[in-house]
Amino acid sequence: MKLSRLEANKVVRRVLNRHYVDLGELNFSCSASEVRFLGYVRKISGYELSYRQMDHLIRDLSDGLPGYQLKGETTNWNFSNSYCEALFDPNTVETDDIDEVEEVEP
Repeated sequence: MKLSRLEANKVVRRVLNRHYVDLGELNFSCSASEVRFLGYVRKISGYELSYRQMDHLIRDLSDGLPGYQLKGETTNWNFSNSYCEALFDPNTVETDDIDEVEEVEP
């Protein structure tokens, strides 16, 4: 069953919060079958996400939104359900590379 736009927005926000993504830096928009991301993907601590953290974030979004295509064209990442590319040199930025995912009750 397809989620309503409101329900899809709720899932995206919940997953981003669980991964401590700074929602002040990242914008997203859900349509009938696509979620688009624009802005900057960063943790609320100010750290960049590592490849591993980004992979986990994308997997969680894909799992929570079956049937939706993710399309991220942000300042620092290009990504989809099955693709992830950093637009920065990972050796020149600071990441915490700690996968602390907060478990939140629905």
